[in-house]
Amino acid sequence: MKASEPDGYEGYILHQYRNPSTAEVKSLLPNALYKRWKTVCRYAGIPVRGVHCLRHSFASHLFHRTNGNALFVSQQLRHKDVA
Repeated sequence: MKASEPDGYEGYILHQYRNPSTAEVKSLLPNALYKRWKTVCRYAGIPVRGVHCLRHSFASHLFHRTNGNALFVSQQLRHKDVA
């Protein structure tokens, strides 16, 4: 995937779009983000799920790594409250 990236690629798999002629930086549109996500899944050999699954996977991993610190996980996910 890195080999197919344009000049100025910074190594991120999911990144902003930079117009090479104007150097203007634009956020990825949702459909572009999902297309990139499908490519990442294909390269990783995993089934394609919605991008929101990343949030759940991150929360589960973080909960495990912090020995069940629900308050910390809640703060990282920017929830209003721990409940």
